[in-house]
Amino acid sequence: MSSGVASPLNVRRGVIQTMAGNASTMVINVVVGALTARLLGVEGRGQLAAFRLVPELLFLISIMGVHEAVTYHAARRWFGPDVVLGSALWITTPLAIVGTAASVTIIPYVLAQYPPGFRIAAQMYSIMIPIELFYGVPMRLLQGGGHFGRWTQLRLLGNLNTLLALLLLWTANRVTAVNYAFAITPARLITGFITERGIARAADWLVAMFPDEQRKQA
Repeated sequence: MSSGVASPLNVRRGVIQTMAGNASTMVINVVVGALTARLLGVEGRGQLAAFRLVPELLFLISIMGVHEAVTYHAARRWFGPDVVLGSALWITTPLAIVGTAASVTIIPYVLAQYPPGFRIAAQMYSIMIPIELFYGVPMRLLQGGGHFGRWTQLRLLGNLNTLLALLLLWTANRVTAVNYAFAITPARLITGFITERGIARAADWLVAMFPDEQRKQA
């Protein structure tokens, strides 16, 4: 396919939308950062860093330049969007499998000084590797194809989801490093929260697991 040339109007609209998206993202990140510092404290932030270390490192390794390649080919328009998307997903699948398996295998050794429950939760958090890998492909396709409006909307939805999850944990008085790490996972994939009394399923919510706290507030 031919590369095509964007009109000046579309370029200006894309720049404005991107700037607005970046500004909104910065504001949300500042709010999330301030809440994290207040709610987790020094020790909690250290645990959060340890919890996210291996999965996020393996995610960065597993990308293997696929996301950047999608942006490039979508912008050049040598191939149709369906070809670029299909090829990227085909390449991403084995990378996601290998990256997730490596993370699950390495975590018990890297986090050996932490309790077993903490290590198991960190292994569960490895699900963010395939989620972020596959989520990034259509995002980069929109970016490279010049669909900045939809690209910006999806970016903001991800950031707002993180803020919402943190606020929910805050209101439930159950903000921990482990629970907050799961806050960056899309809401539809969160089935529960890990507490000192076990895993609170989404259907039961935390109040059902802490009736004594509910009576105190009443």
